[in-house]
Amino acid sequence: MRGVSFPGRWIGSGWSRVRTIAGRVRVRRPGWPAGFSRAEMAAQVTDDYSAAQSEPVPAAARRPMWHLAALWITMAAGLPELALGFWYYQAGYPLARAVAAGAAGGGCYLAYALPAAYLGSRTGRTTAILARTAFGATASAVVSAALIAFAVGRVALASAVLAGIYQDLFGWGHVALIGAAAAAAGVAASLLGFTGLTTFARYVAAPLMLLWVLYLAVRGIEATPYQLLADGPRAVVALPFPVGVSLAIAVAAWGNEPDTWRYGRSRFLWPALPYLAALATGLVVFVAAGWVVASMAHSGTFDLGRAFRDGSGWSVFGALWLGAAVASVMQLGRSAGGYYQATNALQNLLGDLRSWRRWYSSVLLAALCAALTWAFFASGATVTASGLARVAGWSAVVLPSVVVVMCVHMLAPARSHWPAIVSATAGVASGAYGLGLLPGQHSGPVIGFAPVLAWLLAALAYAVIRMGQRAAAALPWAASAGTAPLRWLRRSRPSASLPAIAAPPAAVKARTGPSARDLLDVIQRDAAAEAAENRFLALVSGGHAPRERLLGFAVQQTRLRGSDRRSFLHLASRSGDPASVFFAGLAETERHALDLLEIFAEALGGKAALGSGEPLPGCQAYPAYVAWLALNAPPADAVLALTASVASWAGPFATMAGALRENPGYGLDERARAFFDLIGTPAPQTETEALAIVQEHIDAGRPPVRARVYARLLRSYERMFWNSLAEDSRQRQKNQKKRSGPARQRS
Repeated sequence: MRGVSFPGRWIGSGWSRVRTIAGRVRVRRPGWPAGFSRAEMAAQVTDDYSAAQSEPVPAAARRPMWHLAALWITMAAGLPELALGFWYYQAGYPLARAVAAGAAGGGCYLAYALPAAYLGSRTGRTTAILARTAFGATASAVVSAALIAFAVGRVALASAVLAGIYQDLFGWGHVALIGAAAAAAGVAASLLGFTGLTTFARYVAAPLMLLWVLYLAVRGIEATPYQLLADGPRAVVALPFPVGVSLAIAVAAWGNEPDTWRYGRSRFLWPALPYLAALATGLVVFVAAGWVVASMAHSGTFDLGRAFRDGSGWSVFGALWLGAAVASVMQLGRSAGGYYQATNALQNLLGDLRSWRRWYSSVLLAALCAALTWAFFASGATVTASGLARVAGWSAVVLPSVVVVMCVHMLAPARSHWPAIVSATAGVASGAYGLGLLPGQHSGPVIGFAPVLAWLLAALAYAVIRMGQRAAAALPWAASAGTAPLRWLRRSRPSASLPAIAAPPAAVKARTGPSARDLLDVIQRDAAAEAAENRFLALVSGGHAPRERLLGFAVQQTRLRGSDRRSFLHLASRSGDPASVFFAGLAETERHALDLLEIFAEALGGKAALGSGEPLPGCQAYPAYVAWLALNAPPADAVLALTASVASWAGPFATMAGALRENPGYGLDERARAFFDLIGTPAPQTETEALAIVQEHIDAGRPPVRARVYARLLRSYERMFWNSLAEDSRQRQKNQKKRSGPARQRS
C-alpha cells in the first residue's frame, strides 16, 4: 500500500480491520467481489478505472446482479419521482393514470437503457472515455462538460429540495447553509468509488426507501380507496398524457448508464431484472406515493416540502425526525449517483495529470455543488416543477442521444468523428424542441414521446450517414484523384477543397486491392482450415487434468504473457499513432492477465512457482516469435497478424473457462477463473481499431504484405504451445508409471 495518499491509506486500513472483525463471525462467500479487498479499495479511491490511461474494469471486479439492482433502486427512486407523482396530481391525473404514465415511461426508458448498459459492460469503460472513440478528444471534452453540468445541477436541486423539507419539518432557518451542507455531504459515498456507491445503496438507501415508500403507498391507498378509480382532482396545470410519459422518461434517464453497468456481466439482457426492479420502485411505487402525498395535502401548488411534512404525520408514525432521515437518505443516494457521474467525467479531463487522484475530483465537485446550492438560495430562487422538468429534460435528451450514437458506432464504426457529432446534434435539437426546452419555447408540440424520438433520430441519422459512406465507397470511380467529393465520403474525412468531378467513370482507374476487412477474413479462413485437435484442452474439459498440470500451464502462460507485454511496449515505442495506442492497449491487457494469473496460481496453491518454473521450449516459441515481430515487422503487418492471433487464442480459453466452471472438482471460484474469461472474451474494439489502422495504411499505399505469413507462423507456435503441454502431461504420466512399477514389484 505504499504510495497510496490520504484518504486512500486510511480507508484501506480501516476496511481491513472491519473485515478482520467480521471474519470472526461469518465465513467469506466464495467469489466475493474484489472491490472489498484493501488493494481494490485503494485503487478505486485513487482511480476507479475512470481515467483515459486506466484499464477497463477487469472481470475480477465485476459485481453480482443484486448489487446493481440495489444501486439502481437508489438512483431511480427518490425525490424527483415523488415530485413527478405530485405533478401528475396537479395535472388532474387519477391514480391509475399517473401510475400508467410512469410505467409507460419506464418501458420506453428500458429500450434505451439495455443497449447503454451493454455498451458499458462490453467495453468496461465510462461514458466520457467511450465518447473519445466516437466523437474525438475535443467533442469528448464537451460531453464530459455536459455530464458534469447535469450531475451538478441534479445534486444542487436535490439539496435545495432537502433543505426546503427540513425547513417545513422543523422550521429551521439558514436554509442556504443547510442546502450547501447537504450538497457537500452527498459526496461521501462517491469518495470510495463504485464500492462506496453500491455499499451505501445496498445496506442503507435501498432498504430504508423501499420500506418507507411501500408503507406510505399502502397507507394512503387504504385511507382513500375510492380515489384509485376516481376521475382525478381538478387540474391545475395542463399535461397531456404523451407529455406526462416524456416527463417520466426524463426523470428516469441519467445518460451515464455505461458508468455503472461496466461493473456488470457482459450480456445484453443481464441488466433487465435489476432495471425492472428499479423502474417498478421509482416510476410506479414512488410515483404513486407522490400522488398520494399530494392528494392527502390537497395541494394546488408545487410545495413538495409542505406535502412531505403532511405525509410524514401518518407515514412515519408522526416522528418528524424519521421523515427527515428518509428524506436525507433519498437525497444522499441521488447525490451520490450524481457525484459518481460528474467524477467520472472530470477524470476524463484531469485523470491523466501526473499525481492526480480520483478523490481530488470528488472533493472539487463537492465544493462546486455546495457553492451553487448556496448561490441558488442567495439569489432568492425557489424550486419549481418547471425547473425540475427542464433539468431532467435536458439530461434525458443530450446524454442519452450521445450514448445511443456510441452504441450504433460500436456496430458500424466510422473512421472520422463528424458522423457521430452530426447525428447526436440532430437528436439533441429534436428532443429539445419536442420538450419545449429551446429559448423562447414555453411548451413543446405534442408529437409523441419526445426523448424516444430524439434517440431514434440520432441512431437513424448515424445509420443513414454510414450507409451513404459505404454506398459511395462502392462506386467504381470513388478512388480517383479527380473525384474528391466521393473520396471524401468514402474515407469519412473532411477536405479543405472539393474540386469538381473531372473524369467520367469510364476513364477512371478502378479501385484495386483488398480492404483490411478482406485481409482479416482471409487469415481467419486459413485458421479455420488448419484447426487441429487440442489434447490438453480435451484433458481439462474432461475434468482429468490434475492441479499440478494446471499450475504448469500457469507457469508457461506467465512467461509468455510477460514476454509479450514487453514486445508490445517495444512495438508501441517504434510505431506512430494510432498503432502505438493499439500496441499499448495490448500491453495493458497482458499486464492485467499477469495479475489474474497470480490469482489463479494462488487458488491452486502454487503462486511461488510462477517465477521459478522450468520453461518448456515448445511453449516459449510463441513469445519468441512475437519478440521477433516487435523487432522486424512493419506496424501494419504486426497489427493484422496479432489481431488474428488474439482471436485464435480466445476459443481455447473460453472452452477452458467453461470446463473449469462446470467441473466442481477443480475447486476454483470466479476470481480464480477470471484469467480465462479475460483471454476468452477479447474486447470488440480491439478488432475495430486494428482494421482502422490497417485500412489507413492500405489507403496510403502501404498495404500489409507479410501479415498472412506472420499469422500462419503465430498459429503454428500457438499449436506448439498446447501440444507441448499435452506431451509434458503424457511424459509425466509415463514417468509415474515407471516409478510405480518397481514399487509394486518390491511390495
